[in-house]
Amino acid sequence: MSAKPIISKNRKQITLVILYIVAILFNAIVIDRYILPSQKISDKIVKEIRVSQTRSSKFGSSTTLRGYNYYTEKGFEFLTDKEYISDLTISIEKTLIFKNIISVSTERGDKKELLTGLGGLNACFYLILALSSIISICYLKFKSELSDNEFLNIILFNGFIIFVLTVVWTLV
Repeated sequence: MSAKPIISKNRKQITLVILYIVAILFNAIVIDRYILPSQKISDKIVKEIRVSQTRSSKFGSSTTLRGYNYYTEKGFEFLTDKEYISDLTISIEKTLIFKNIISVSTERGDKKELLTGLGGLNACFYLILALSSIISICYLKFKSELSDNEFLNIILFNGFIIFVLTVVWTLV
């Protein structure tokens, strides 16, 4: 049997501080989005930009519609998925703390699908990181002897989820 290396207290403390910061930030985002009530605001669209994507190949290039980017009178910005909003007056639902836009609906009550914000796969990764950081903190706090492998698994898993979220943020 090989000896089980023990993680130093210094490395453990630095990791705990970083995990506390991650846990506080991402749990606050999840609580703001899913637990706290949202706020509805009536607003007007002042500017819209058609967002296109051009792909080039050896046979030529093609342009496809990605969506529409809207700017409002009260300073909000959101991106819809190929859905054009013809009404100028809209209703925006946003979170209380971070002011993230949850949904946009027209005067007629039509909800539009947004490409920005905390929906879909992005929300799953937020939840995974929020729960993972809490579990990792508990594991580091209450396990007296930690092997190198256990320590690196905690760091690599949380780091990987942060990396995936960073990639998703840069794509939108």
